[in-house]
Amino acid sequence: MSTSTDTYDGITELTVANIFTDGASKYVIPIYQRDYAWDKDEIDQLLVDILTFKEDNYYLGNLIVSKKGDRYDVIDGQQRLTTLYILCKCLDIPVLEKSLTFQIRDVSNNTLEKLLELSKTIGTPDEEIYSEEIFRGYNIIIKQKDVLEKIKSRLDHVILLRINIPSDTDTDLNHYFEIMNTRGEQLEAQDIIKARMMRKLDPKDKRVFSMIWNFCSDMDCYIQMKFDTETRKRIFGETWNDFIHIHNGYKDSYYEDLANIINNTDESDITTLEDILEDKSEHRREETKNKSSDESIDSGFESIINFPYFLIHINILLNDPKNVPLDDKNLLDMYDLEYSPEYVKFFIFHLLKYKFLFDKFIIKSDKGGDWSLQKMDNLSYYKGTFDDDLINRRIRTLQSALRITYTSPIRMDWITLLLRTGSLLSDNRGESFLNVTEDYCKKKVRKALYEDKKTEYAYRDMERIVYTYLDYILWREGYDGIIKPNSEWNFSSTNSLEHFYPQNPIGVHEELPHNLLHSFGNLCLVSVSTNAHFSNMPPLDKINIYPDKIKQSLKLMIMADIAKTIGWDANSKTIEEHGQEMLTLLRDDISKAP
Repeated sequence: MSTSTDTYDGITELTVANIFTDGASKYVIPIYQRDYAWDKDEIDQLLVDILTFKEDNYYLGNLIVSKKGDRYDVIDGQQRLTTLYILCKCLDIPVLEKSLTFQIRDVSNNTLEKLLELSKTIGTPDEEIYSEEIFRGYNIIIKQKDVLEKIKSRLDHVILLRINIPSDTDTDLNHYFEIMNTRGEQLEAQDIIKARMMRKLDPKDKRVFSMIWNFCSDMDCYIQMKFDTETRKRIFGETWNDFIHIHNGYKDSYYEDLANIINNTDESDITTLEDILEDKSEHRREETKNKSSDESIDSGFESIINFPYFLIHINILLNDPKNVPLDDKNLLDMYDLEYSPEYVKFFIFHLLKYKFLFDKFIIKSDKGGDWSLQKMDNLSYYKGTFDDDLINRRIRTLQSALRITYTSPIRMDWITLLLRTGSLLSDNRGESFLNVTEDYCKKKVRKALYEDKKTEYAYRDMERIVYTYLDYILWREGYDGIIKPNSEWNFSSTNSLEHFYPQNPIGVHEELPHNLLHSFGNLCLVSVSTNAHFSNMPPLDKINIYPDKIKQSLKLMIMADIAKTIGWDANSKTIEEHGQEMLTLLRDDISKAP
């Protein structure tokens, strides 16, 4: 089959064997496109498709492009196209120099160019100066030694349809992002938003936008660690715990200050691929090793929301829309506006600012499964966000209560509130931050107790914040020698309502009247697995067989102590009395809210 065939205007058939040898076909992955991301599952499927087709020719899919002078900008299909380029390298199929490049991504370009040299290095090349994802793709393919020759023999009959969207028309390229359905990673809402905004900028500002956007999208990593040491100091201060103009509102010059820092990074400090391959500089490799170790320290944290939901919070913070649900299905609609270049710069400045505040003021989970509320510090890397350790622990504990209460991101409007609060406070204002967090919880509890419509069994059907906030009060204040104030106890994933005296008791134990069975005194929160383990055991059996599970809820620990010392059955008043005591604690606390 020939190299290419024009099927009709704008559509060209290309064989994989020759796609990168046609001198008129140079492909550029625009900056708004995501980095290469295919892994073993996607690559293996592509190879299987090539190996198993039975027709004379196999149509692999569409490649959507826009011709710009002597090159094609890839609009959709870049994951497959990049994989095919790597496959050609593995099969020693000649490719023209720079027949596939990534716009303003030197690391990816160097990796594509030097794939064969990289494959001969001992161990894994330094991730600071090569694309780990592209190199991983190469290794996945090159290991298929038994089938590579068969794949090579079939590539003359594997065809891509290159569809050119004219660049001199008013075609809305974003429309193609939303309707194309090719194999590989689909462009998601955040990718479309990124493209819409970036097309308003000149190339210099596009570089700034893309870098900040990509860095912020890694929600698990503290944003400071995405920048090299010198840039980090210039943006976040000598201690890494500040942000330029953070408390000064916003002026256009603030973006320019940030852009100048990013665009004026001293590239002489950046280790290049050639330095490693040609073994030019031991000193520079040691610097690279030290730089890369910074980000590796950050690998043990996990954000409580993903990037699309973070963008929803940003939209609310910047535009203050009314009654907007926190639902990522609405993300495109939220950002479906005609932006000016000035607004896009305003947006990206604040995206970085609020990512800094998110990392500082919103809890993460750490690699041990505990909750963490820490800020960056140039001496110890991480330290408590607030200088007062007790205040910091209270805020961390209360946020974790909110996190396990409102498990869906759709209900995490408290994050918006705390980001806005954090933008106004310094590190020594922890008590004010705590007050804002407690007041939010108290309003939720008051609504549940006094405003929400009550069912027949009100406490069984009540919002879980009533139970988690009560546990927070018990943790903060302590209780009668059973619970030590401000102890090391932590909230875990307790979102299942437990009837301490069971609904269908085993054996000779009598059933409780429904009004007592479903009363506040007999209820608490435990994990789903604990609820299953407890099943219909009587209270003392739960205590004796699963003593560690009793510790999941502080209210449950009090109930267990009462059961052991007085009893917990149908003939006892302890259930009702315990319920009234706990409700009194709650009501006294929430009455203090403004």
